[in-house]
Amino acid sequence: GPTFRDELYKAYKAQRIKQPQELYDQLPMVKEIVRAFGIPVVEKPGFEADDVIATLSSQFTVHSSQPIETIIVTGDMDALQLVDEHTKVYSFKKGFSDTVIYDAAAVKERYGLTPAQMVDYKALRGDPSDNIPGVKGIGEKTATELLARFGTLEEVYEEVKKCRMKNVECRIAERILKLLEEYKDDAVLGKKLVTLVRDVQLDVSLQDCKLPPTDNKKLREVFEQFGFKNLVARLDGVEKKPAQLFPTEKVILPSAS
Repeated sequence: GPTFRDELYKAYKAQRIKQPQELYDQLPMVKEIVRAFGIPVVEKPGFEADDVIATLSSQFTVHSSQPIETIIVTGDMDALQLVDEHTKVYSFKKGFSDTVIYDAAAVKERYGLTPAQMVDYKALRGDPSDNIPGVKGIGEKTATELLARFGTLEEVYEEVKKCRMKNVECRIAERILKLLEEYKDDAVLGKKLVTLVRDVQLDVSLQDCKLPPTDNKKLREVFEQFGFKNLVARLDGVEKKPAQLFPTEKVILPSAS
């Protein structure tokens, strides 16, 4: 459904091609299967999955008296802004076999910026995949140079102000200066669009995320309902042994949608 970003910017993700209806029809089924494994599904109307993930990662780290190591599994680089002392992003380089875990040092190595600067970076250079406008004419290299020199988008525009004052040395090239001035509104809007919300009202605790003992009866019903013959066979094999499909002592962050 629509989110607050669609209200801020009507063209947000407007270029995305609608997928076949069969894909959307399967989403409730995916949730049913996930719940059968005892994994909670967390969602909130008006927000994107990334906002839910951002809130959960903050809830269990920044706003927790006993922070836990949190690893976000995603192919979306917007999540890099969430990386901190207790939060890492597990992503893919090429397929499932070539992966990378981003901590602050890995983000710095790849982008030359801190995790906190990733929102400013995207606000300046834009993002065609999400239809984020950015500052036209400023690409990755210039965006990185500006942020490495001045720190944040706001500090970049403080320098722009100084550049128009008399007898003040300007540290931004005239061509870049004019682009920043012309597309300032787009840059400010872009930052609002790419900044993930970390305080979505969610009714979920860390205890809710602890995997319960596997309910083989419920799993069998779901597997048979969807015709998962191989999984039913695996379940038959598990039931003959004093074991479970998954260990019960691990804690998994909820799936978000």
